[in-house]
Amino acid sequence: MKHRAAWGALVAGGGLTLWRGGLATYWFIEWLRWRTSDPSAADLYQTNFFIEIVLTFAAITLALTGYYWLQPPRGR
Repeated sequence: MKHRAAWGALVAGGGLTLWRGGLATYWFIEWLRWRTSDPSAADLYQTNFFIEIVLTFAAITLALTGYYWLQPPRGR
């Protein structure tokens, strides 16, 4: 059962990382585009960018947890 949970965490974390990373890139580009012409709108894009960055790191943590669980036990 632990093996399935580890693979699930690894695959789900990897997928979420790609998805959230793409969204973070989108919000970052929009923030750069709007910050000179409409600073109040740029604030929303900046907020969305930072939220996506936090969620991306949470997904990376999930994937690394799955990877850690897949490692064989270390012998003494």
